[in-house]
Amino acid sequence: MKKILLIFFAISMASCVTKTQNSNGFVNGADFKVQMGSQESVELFKALDSAWASLDYTKLKGFISDDAVMNFEDGTVAIGSEAFITKIQSEVEEKIEQGEVYEWTTDYAFALSLEGATESDPLYGDWVNAQFTSKQNNPDSEIAGEIFYEFYQVRNAKVVSWTQFKKTVLKK
Repeated sequence: MKKILLIFFAISMASCVTKTQNSNGFVNGADFKVQMGSQESVELFKALDSAWASLDYTKLKGFISDDAVMNFEDGTVAIGSEAFITKIQSEVEEKIEQGEVYEWTTDYAFALSLEGATESDPLYGDWVNAQFTSKQNNPDSEIAGEIFYEFYQVRNAKVVSWTQFKKTVLKK
């Protein structure tokens, strides 16, 4: 009798287990659910970040689609890999002229995607979300550092869109 009760109890408990939720969130005006994206897109981002940090423009260009739309935090919109690289080169020159070092720490990156999106949907692909911090090394500056938030839309192992935001941290 104890064995029958034990089996009944085990079956009862197993039927109470619910399936874990694979998605959450929403997209306004669309019937998509937000889910975790692929590790492959995160690895692509890590390789892109490494090329950018070492200012390997040739390698960096290889990660960007020829018609990618790249939105910088200052309002500049670069279309394609060439315009993107040109803008980065300009930023590097400006930092050096100001006596700054062009470097950052990558704080995190993760990928999200939309369950139900197809290749014809503009939001299709993985969205790698990343945060970076940089410290000001100019003692005369009122700025202690900057925090950058970036979103990379990845399709077929290429960045097709990118958006950057910046938060400035002032010295106390």
